[in-house]
Amino acid sequence: MTDILLLASFHFKESNIDFTSEETQKQLDDLAKSISAFFPDAVAVELDKSKFIEPINISDKEWENSLSNEAFSLGGRIATFSGLQYIHPIDKIFPLSDGIICEDNIKIIQPRIDYLQKADCSNTIREQMLVLNSNEYAIQDANMYLDINSINPDGNYTMSRYLADWYYRNLCIFSNIQALSKKYKRIVILYGAGHIPILKDLINTSDSMNLIDASIFL
Repeated sequence: MTDILLLASFHFKESNIDFTSEETQKQLDDLAKSISAFFPDAVAVELDKSKFIEPINISDKEWENSLSNEAFSLGGRIATFSGLQYIHPIDKIFPLSDGIICEDNIKIIQPRIDYLQKADCSNTIREQMLVLNSNEYAIQDANMYLDINSINPDGNYTMSRYLADWYYRNLCIFSNIQALSKKYKRIVILYGAGHIPILKDLINTSDSMNLIDASIFL
């Protein structure tokens, strides 16, 4: 049985936070030290597996040089503070159809978008991570996709086909997690919050994995 600490994150490059500031660096250090108390033997991150030699030696690409990339800036710190030399890329990247974000769909999911954006406006990185890893945030995020899935007025299930690609991507990510779980027993997975509901369901369904509540270490 492999213990999985699934940690929802925001994408640093899309944030207005100054990641070069001393205060932000201290917040990230403190957060990474808290997560390292899980004592992981592997750290997996949202980087395209096909674009990196796996695993990534963080001494070759120090996280200090990638401050606006959470995979290195936070994932690398967690690995460092856990006494690890590597991070593992587990993503499978391909774009969603533009049809998903059409004007009609945005109108329907706007209340959920407003909630998620409001929830993202926390004072510190730790506070923001606490929100992202809450059950309410996960429910709102997951139902945004389910709302879109309900929009199939032409009877051809076009939105369902578009969303199938999103689920396919997450199944590919989970396949990479399954491969890691055969080698390691305590894994931190740092991922964008939008992936968390699906990955959480898959991990909970697996009888070879045990999902750890991330809030315990936040």
